Amino acid sequence: DAGISAGPYKVTTNEPGVRHGGERFANYWQGDKMGHADQIEIIVINDATARTSALQGGQVNMINRVEPKIV
Repeated sequence: DAGISAGPYKVTTNEPGVRHGGERFANYWQGDKMGHADQIEIIVINDATARTSALQGGQVNMINRVEPKIV
């Protein structure tokens, strides 16, 4: 009955298309490779310009899918 897990964080928030959150999983099977941060939050920003602005403005620490025309 246990769920399938893929890493050192357990899901705490799952809002598809909005955000996803997790917290460090104390019983991670590779204890020496546990997550470094206590919590993580992934915010979905679909608009490339808004994503880049969020990074430049300090609202997020990193982004993916950087559009070449914006760089």
